[in-house]
Amino acid sequence: MTKYYVDLSGNYLGGFDGSQPPPSAIEIPNPPEHGWDKWINGAWVPNKDRLNNAIKAQLAELDVKRIRPLAEGDSVYLAQLNDQIAVLRAQLL
Repeated sequence: MTKYYVDLSGNYLGGFDGSQPPPSAIEIPNPPEHGWDKWINGAWVPNKDRLNNAIKAQLAELDVKRIRPLAEGDSVYLAQLNDQIAVLRAQLL
C-alpha cells in the first residue's frame, strides 16, 4: 500500500510502496493535486505561482477574444469580456 510523505517544510516527497522514505519524512493521508503544492496545517495549499500562471493563461485568452468586438464596435460583448477579465485579475495572488 502506497504511503505519502512530505518534508518538515511541507514539500511533497512522494509516495512510497515497499521502500523507506527519508528519515525526517512525515506521513500524510493523500498526495497533492500538483507537486508544487504545500502541506500546511493538515491540508494541501496550492502553489501561488501555479495558480497565477493558470489565471494569466485565461487572461491572455480573453485578451485575444477582445480583438473582434473592439474592431466591430460590439460594446456589449466587450463589456462582458472586460467584466470577466476584472474578476480574474482580482484572483491573482
